[in-house]
Parts: sequence; structure tokens; C-alpha cells
Amino acid sequence: MFDLSVRSLFLPVLITFLFTFEAYPQNNSQNIDSLNKRASELLSIDLSKTESLASEAQTKSITSNYQKGRIESELILSMVYANTNRGNKAIQKLTDLIATSDSQKDSSFSGKISSAIGLCYYYLGIYDSSKKYLQQSVLAFERINDKFLLAEQFQFLSKLLLRTGETKKSQEYYEKARNIFEDLKSANGLAWADDIFGEILYAQRLYEKANESHLKSLIQFERLNNLAGQASAVLHIGNTYYMLVQDDSAEICYNKALNFYQQLGDSNGIAICYSNLSMVALEKGENTAAVNYANQALHSITGGGYLQIEISTLRQLGDIYAEMKQYDKAVYHVKKALDAALKSNMKVKVMDCYKSLSEIYITLNNPKQSYDYLLMAYRIKDSIQPIAFSQKLAELENQLENQKRESQIQELKQGQLISALEIENQKSEIRKRNLLIISGMLFFILMGTVVYFYFQKQKLKSKLEKELTIQSTAENERLRFAKDIHDDLGSGLSKINFLSELMLNHSKTNADVSSNAAAISETSKRLIGNMRDLIWALNPENTTTGDLIAAIREFTSDYLEDFTAELQLNIPANFPDFQIRKECYREVLMTVKESLNNIVKHSAATEIQLGITLNDNDLIINVSDNGIGLTDVKVKSGNGLTNMQARIAAIGGVFSLKSEPNSGTSIRITVPVSQLSKT
Repeated sequence: MFDLSVRSLFLPVLITFLFTFEAYPQNNSQNIDSLNKRASELLSIDLSKTESLASEAQTKSITSNYQKGRIESELILSMVYANTNRGNKAIQKLTDLIATSDSQKDSSFSGKISSAIGLCYYYLGIYDSSKKYLQQSVLAFERINDKFLLAEQFQFLSKLLLRTGETKKSQEYYEKARNIFEDLKSANGLAWADDIFGEILYAQRLYEKANESHLKSLIQFERLNNLAGQASAVLHIGNTYYMLVQDDSAEICYNKALNFYQQLGDSNGIAICYSNLSMVALEKGENTAAVNYANQALHSITGGGYLQIEISTLRQLGDIYAEMKQYDKAVYHVKKALDAALKSNMKVKVMDCYKSLSEIYITLNNPKQSYDYLLMAYRIKDSIQPIAFSQKLAELENQLENQKRESQIQELKQGQLISALEIENQKSEIRKRNLLIISGMLFFILMGTVVYFYFQKQKLKSKLEKELTIQSTAENERLRFAKDIHDDLGSGLSKINFLSELMLNHSKTNADVSSNAAAISETSKRLIGNMRDLIWALNPENTTTGDLIAAIREFTSDYLEDFTAELQLNIPANFPDFQIRKECYREVLMTVKESLNNIVKHSAATEIQLGITLNDNDLIINVSDNGIGLTDVKVKSGNGLTNMQARIAAIGGVFSLKSEPNSGTSIRITVPVSQLSKT
């Protein structure tokens, strides 16, 4: 896959420094400067219009001997030539600029020209020369301490080093550039930084993260209305989709990038998009379309000297023809790509060509030739695929060795040699068998050891978890019993205390005393019944909503029978009746008991209301009185209120309390039906 973002990356730099020379005194200098400015702004939009304006400025500059205008226009034209199949002409024009008078005295001037030459060599795939000139530009900008231009050169070098396989150094230059752009708060620079970081992630095969980084840069380029940046980002997004085997998404991105580059008039970018579309078509089995796309890519750069694209596309054509079983054409195109790669010393491309030839010859049942080419590819491989190459070499080497052995047997036709070979084979088989037995024994010993320690660990873990569970369960049971005793026995004892006070304070007649004594006796009996309820709570049986509501109604009526307050029960006759968990039964009933107990003990109320509602979603219980209410201190410190909240929360419900001094107290219990029902 290819990309074309360095030219686009260079555009903001060119626009930045085109107009930094001293003003020329002639009258038409302003007109020339205006032409150059308009041309530089169109570099990222329309190369044809850019060339027209820059050529006009160049002609006028030469006619009026306006040196600044000429330099500006020729810099612009060199970038146009570099991306319209005239890369060598661009280098020649830039070299002529260096030879102009006073060029070596101005570090800014020499740095800008060196940077432009380095980028042109990059487009042409001549990476050694590109690196040389870009490093010269870095030195020049360091001398004048121009941080912005220095950061741009770091980005150029980062992309260059990615092409030569030096990912670690590429990332170092990227980080230098990004730090400077963050200090300068350059939105355009940071957008390109995100795009380059995506390429670094792509080189490390982190395709999904690379995709995220390119998408981030695309959003920024759209905000900046940077067409060239959008083209680069979309092209790179297509590359990540291709590697993620999302061919349809990759094809959409390549077509979109192609449209951008056609708008720009960028033949280099057009060729890259066609070449990538060819790869997608090949993956989809559309061989004819793949050939057509590849030929369109080659046609787009004819005569331009863009060897990187040309070599990769020729090799790709070879792979396509091999897929079509046209092996003569396949070998022809791959060898043509190989010759060009060898002449330009593109080691990665040479390796790719050797690999393609190896695959073609193995298909042609020529393992000797296939092995030789793969061996040559292996010798120049980078660190990306050493294991895969080694395995392939081993397979071919075994195949070649078997072929030689069979050939020797056929040529010699001697029984002694055949016997010797058979003995050797037997020995080899014995060695393999012994090795296999030893390896198997070691494997089983190792696995046995691992399994033993694993089960020992699991056994210990299970034992610890069991102990912790028992301890936790015991603690929870103790807490529950404490709450039950407090809520249930406390309410009964409170009533006994209340009746006792009545006997002391209102014993007007013996009949009253007898009546109260009878009530005390009845309450005591009820406490015994409640103790049975507590024992029932330990029995894991089920109950229903009808049982719960009946228990609440019965307890409320009996408990408040001797209390002077008027009781209003708002309980509908018919309720949905279904089984509920015993925990819900116990906690709701105990909470209602505790709330009534609190009313008897503390409220001095004359009216008490209890309402129950059960719908498809919730069970809602409201208990309210018109007593003296509670203060904030009592609300926060009451143990009974804390227990009630804990009970309802434990079964997934909500307990709420509203109270104001002298305005009564209202308690609301809400439990979802889903928490009540059996699980």
C-alpha cells in the first residue's frame, strides 16, 4: 500500500516562508507577490491553477529582474512538478535556486531549498538523497532557531524513516515535532502529527489504533478545510481497513481519496489510489478490474520517475497474472519490477519481488528456483517477518532435499545406495521417534506438574473461600437475629410498658385494672407467638403476597387495639397473589412492626394511617401518624430507623422517612415486584 502525504505536509511550510524576503522596490513587485500568494494557497486545492499563476509570476519576475518573486514562483512550480510526473525537473529547478547569488549566506534560504529537494527525492523513492537534504535543512533551521520550520523537518524525517523501516527513529522525530507544535499551538501541525502517528501505529501492525488516529486527523483537516490533508487521511484509513480485511470499507476510502487527488490534479496521488484499488479488486477475486486499475496507476505516472509506485504496481501486476494462471506475464512483470528495485537500491522492494517470484515458481513446481529466490529474500529481510520466512525456507529446503534424493536414486539405480538411503531413513525415523517419545514424556511430566499445582491451588482457594463464607454467614445471622429481637420483642415490651403506665396512671376502678392486666397477658402471649415467627423465619419455606398482607393487617389491628389513637387501614380487598422470597416476607413485616412500635413509644399520635398498594411494578406500604414528629438528631441516631433502612435495602427496596416536629411522621416502603418474586 502507498500513501502521499509529504507533499501535502509541505504546503503549509511553503506558504509560511514564501513571503519572508525583503520587499522589492519596483512598482510591479506587489502584483508578482500577489500572484505567488494566490498560487501557494491553491497548492492544496488545484495544481493546474497553481502552475498557471506561478508561471505568470515567474515570467514577470524575470522580466523585471525581481529576484524574490522569481524564487517564490520557482519554489511553487517545483512542488507542482514533483506531483505531476516532472519530479526530476523539479529537482533541477531547485538545484538552480541553490546556485543563485547569496544563497549560501542565508541559512533560511538554503534550509528551505534543501527541504524542498529532499521532499522531491522522497516522491521519487530515492530515500538516501532525501534523507541527506532533509538533514541539511534541519541544521540550517537550527542555526536560525526557527522552531516551526524545524518541527516540519522532523515530521518529514519521521515519514521518510517509516519508508526505510526505521520505526523507532521515526517515532523519535515524530515526538520532537509534536512537542514543538503543541508549544506553538499549531492546529495544522497537530493534524499532520496525528496522521503521521497513525502511520507509525500502522507500521507496528496496530491497525485499529492507527485507524483511530487517522480518523482524528481527518476531523481536524475537515475543520481546517485542508483538502490535501483530507486526501492523505482518507487514504491512510483505507490502508488500515485493507489490513483489517474490511475490503468494502477500504474500497470506499480509496475511491474517496482518488476523488480528492483528481480535484487537486495530483497524478502521484491518483496513481497510488489506483494501485490500492487494484489490490482490493485482487482480494475480491475481480482479476480483470485489478489489472485495469494497475495499468491506470502506471499510466498516471508514466515518465515521472516515481519508482516506488511503479515497482510496487509492476510486482502487483505479476501477482494478479499469477492468480489468473498467466505465469509468463507474471514472471515478466515481477522481474521488471525487480530490475528497477535493484537499480534504485530499494531493499524492501527487492525483497518483495524475490518473494513473489518464489511463490510463482513453487506454483510452477520448480522448488529449486523458488528456494533460491526465497533465500535471497530472506537475506535482505527486515525485522517484520523473520519467523514466517524461516518456516517457508524450511519447507522449501525439505522439498528440495527430497527431490535431490529421488534424483540420486533414479540416476545411480544401485541397490547398495538404495539400501544405504533406507538405513539412513530408518535411523532418521528412529531418532525422530526417540525425540518424539522424550518430548512427549517431558510434556506429560510438565503438564502433570502444572495440573497438580493448579488443583492444589484451587483446593486451597476453595477452602479459604468456604471458611470466609461460613464466617460471613455467621456474622450476618448474628446481625439479623439482633435486629429481629430488637424490632419484635422491643415492640411487645413497649406495649407492656405502655399498658403498665395506664394501670398506674388511670387505675380509677378495679375493672380498668383487670382490663389492662388482661391486655398485658394477651400481649405476653403475642410475644410468644412472635417468637414462633422468628423461629419460622429460619425455616427456608416460601410464602405469598397474600400471606404478607394478611399478617400486616392482623398485626396492626391487634397491636393498636389498646392504643388510644384512631387507626385507618387502606388495604384493597383483592391483590395479585404470588410467591415471594421468605427474606422479603420477614424484612417487610419486621419493618412495619418496628414502625408501629415507634409510633406507640414516641409519637403521642391520635391518628394512624396504614396503606398498602401492590401493582405490576412495586409493593408500596405507607405508615403515617399525626404525632409530635422527629428531630434531625433522633432521625440520625435512632437504631430502629437504621435497622429498618438496612432491612429494606437488603431486599432491593427503598425506605424513606419524612418527619417534622409537631407535624407527624410518614414512612414509605417501596419494593420492586421483581425483588419480591421467587428466583
